[in-house]
Amino acid sequence: MIKYIKIFILLFSISFLFSQSNQQREVDKLTLIVSQKREIVKLKAKVSELEKKIEKLENHNSSSNSTNIKFSNKLKNISNWKKLSRHISMNSVKNLLGEPQTVENGYITYWYYEDKLSGKGYVYFSNDNRVLGWSVP
Repeated sequence: MIKYIKIFILLFSISFLFSQSNQQREVDKLTLIVSQKREIVKLKAKVSELEKKIEKLENHNSSSNSTNIKFSNKLKNISNWKKLSRHISMNSVKNLLGEPQTVENGYITYWYYEDKLSGKGYVYFSNDNRVLGWSVP
């Protein structure tokens, strides 16, 4: 009988220890979740702050930068895009459309132009820097 009591006590102790470790795992999980939620709140605040800064910069650039206005005027003028032709030089394209906003170099080079009002356009060049084609915004 004492043998059975010892076995019972041993089994009870083992089950108690397992339940303690399960409880600890649950506490650890909850602690991690709370920590992650705090981090998410901080990140959302940072994103909101950065969005405000971006909006402020965009408003400042669009209202006070004369280069952007010149660029926009050239870009909006569809007749400049109609003057493009195959095999003209990069300098000729710059004279017609202005500096590209983005350049993607490679075997074929792409110049991207974008304007809030007229949209996106691009010109692409062969490896000898001559126009192969374009897309009007």
